[in-house]
Amino acid sequence: MKENEIIKYLDIVFKDITNFESVSVNNPIMKVLKHETEEERDKFFLVVESVELFAKNKDLIKKDGDGDFFKLTDRGRKLKESNSSYKSFCFKEKIRSADFKKLAILIAIIGIILRIVWRCEDSQKVQLPNNKHGILNDSLSEKPYNKNQNTSKSLLDTLETKKE
Repeated sequence: MKENEIIKYLDIVFKDITNFESVSVNNPIMKVLKHETEEERDKFFLVVESVELFAKNKDLIKKDGDGDFFKLTDRGRKLKESNSSYKSFCFKEKIRSADFKKLAILIAIIGIILRIVWRCEDSQKVQLPNNKHGILNDSLSEKPYNKNQNTSKSLLDTLETKKE
């Protein structure tokens, strides 16, 4: 049986789910497929078996007890709550995982840039390329005004200069 057919029947099963704890694969497929003749019954059991195996392998359902009922896994619950087909659910899931990867890469790049800028800030003088006259370096290398810096002369120094 081809994967597209299995997914078609899987979507039918997930549309019919009302209880997350007891999921039947047989009942929804029985409503869709005829099972009166021997050939139809063989096809029915083949479809049921294929859908169950596919859903188990894709981590959508897990066996619950000895009967034909299953429980939905977390991924199966997300599929049911999304009210979308299996293919569109997988597509959206891939996009979400790709978005997280892109976000992680972006954060790493920003971190590297900030680290480089931090190291440049620590140096006293910023070297700018193609600055032949040194005008830009002089203005950038000046230290900001320090409040504690004593710029006025002491009183004694001013009195001594007036005597002479």
